[in-house]
Amino acid sequence: MLHTQTCDSRLWNAMINPLKRNAIKGFLWYQGESNGGTHRDIYNCTFPALIDSWRQEFSAHSATAEDAPFGFVQLAQWRPDQLANGIPVIRWHQTVDQGFVPNEQMSNVFMASSLDTYDSKQEGYPGGIHSRYKQIVAERLAVAGMNVAYGYTAPYIPAGPFPSSAVLDPQTMQLTITYDSTFSYNNQEISGFYVCTKQADLCDAIGNVGFWAEIEKGRVSQVDDLTMTIDLEPYAGQADLSVAYAWRETPVQEYLGLPIYGNQGVQAAFSTMEEDHTQ
Repeated sequence: MLHTQTCDSRLWNAMINPLKRNAIKGFLWYQGESNGGTHRDIYNCTFPALIDSWRQEFSAHSATAEDAPFGFVQLAQWRPDQLANGIPVIRWHQTVDQGFVPNEQMSNVFMASSLDTYDSKQEGYPGGIHSRYKQIVAERLAVAGMNVAYGYTAPYIPAGPFPSSAVLDPQTMQLTITYDSTFSYNNQEISGFYVCTKQADLCDAIGNVGFWAEIEKGRVSQVDDLTMTIDLEPYAGQADLSVAYAWRETPVQEYLGLPIYGNQGVQAAFSTMEEDHTQ
């Protein structure tokens, strides 16, 4: 059966194309969950292509800038304890596998994350995938947009803390992660980190997070306001190691309960790190 409302370009032609003669400042995109199961592995290509095509269409037919700002919300949390990996992979692909925007492939793009806004359906309507915690997400999008789209500086910043380096000591198997801005760490619910011992391109080759083991809380420590260490001694001898942060569909159930936040309250970026540990 053909679902005409989801045919290629149907929504564009019906809902966006008629507006392209209007000059606009930019775009805001709230990501839907269906892409977690549809064309997941090419979303790092199709999403930036969408951004480029919208800019081209609007700038060709109106006074919209050719590089009009584009803001998006990373795919929301949804089901607690869900082990499917479609949603975490889509979040990663939304940034063309960089973990942050803007970047070289996505210029003048900004985002907000909603990984810490879980809302139980049992506690009220709507809940679930449509969390009631929209205000904090809007605030994050506004903060990033003020920086990227309008050029304002601190306290308006494009993203939270992001790893600037990750160094593994092969003797002690201690991974030292240095972030690009100060942060606080709280492991009340989870350590926040996961490890995969497959080749990086195989860690998400299956349809779940079975290759990603959660790192125990006691093996993750904050050294100072820029540095974390992770004890990977149980994985000594592994030829390949990848470490990820918040690599779950719903990493935490506590509102604003992620382990790492910048000192301005912005959460750390969703990220992965690869380490070649061939002996």
